[in-house]
Amino acid sequence: MATYKEIRGINIQHRDADPTAVEGDVWYNSGTSKLKMYASSGSWASGPNANETGQQRATFGTSTSAVSAGGDPSPLLSQAETYDGSSWSNIADLNTGGRIRTAAGTAAAAIVFLGNPPQAGYDNTELWNGSSWTEVNDLGTARYGAAGAGTSTAGLAFGGFTWPPSSTKNETEEFDGTNWTEQNNLNTQRHTHAGAGTQTAALCISGGDAGEDERVTNVESYNGTSWTEINDVNTARGRRGACGNVSGTSAIFAAGYTGSQSALAEQYDGTSWTEVGDLSTARRWTSGAGNDGTNSLVVGGYDGSSNLNTTEVWTFSASVETIAFD
Repeated sequence: MATYKEIRGINIQHRDADPTAVEGDVWYNSGTSKLKMYASSGSWASGPNANETGQQRATFGTSTSAVSAGGDPSPLLSQAETYDGSSWSNIADLNTGGRIRTAAGTAAAAIVFLGNPPQAGYDNTELWNGSSWTEVNDLGTARYGAAGAGTSTAGLAFGGFTWPPSSTKNETEEFDGTNWTEQNNLNTQRHTHAGAGTQTAALCISGGDAGEDERVTNVESYNGTSWTEINDVNTARGRRGACGNVSGTSAIFAAGYTGSQSALAEQYDGTSWTEVGDLSTARRWTSGAGNDGTNSLVVGGYDGSSNLNTTEVWTFSASVETIAFD
């Protein structure tokens, strides 16, 4: 069994008072003669249903201020709606309906890009200004099932898929508010993966590999220049799981497809992924938004028999606890 030092890189600290806690910390408080730890817990709760029932939507923003747009079923959705933390309200439609689209930004300023049909994917980008959508410059590589990160003026698109012929992508492009520019590729090509973070600190999480049902646990981190492999998720999932935004040390990755639709959720602490509470409804082709790994949401998707409009919200709390011994 690994020791605490082998796991954390340090010995248990001796303190005369409780420090500012960091998840995973254990310390001895000499002032109270107590061994302490930083304990954390989280759970999913049902939120209000979205107005549109569908899968493969593009969702962006936070757990209390989000927009969800486009998606399936046919006729392909162009509808968009906004979430204020208590209800969903319809807003202006996208100019181009589509599924497996990608998004980046906030509920007040964002971009929605790429998607399908056509089967080969398209390179379309639409800018959201809080009240309307405007078509802006296209990406360099058309595709669908990509992931995104960043904002409407500093966006990031990576990976994706085109068919026919079947081709999984590793291309990365950055958006500066006007133009898309090709950057260094992902190390592992993939599609229908999850992405989150900023243009200079992003995560590319799991997803499908060469075939639709071939999935990877691989996670990569982007620093604004290149991608680096980091610790894997515990369970590989494709067909678009959802991820809360990355604060550098906190993210949540939920749902997706493991061979069937999944309710699994994993939390990222800046180093590794830990399985946490499952969603109430297993789903694939969902999408999500979040502040970080402490507050996130998933909306819509497919449960194996029907499209969904249900919303689930993740909340996370942490506290300093005394370790008791028998």
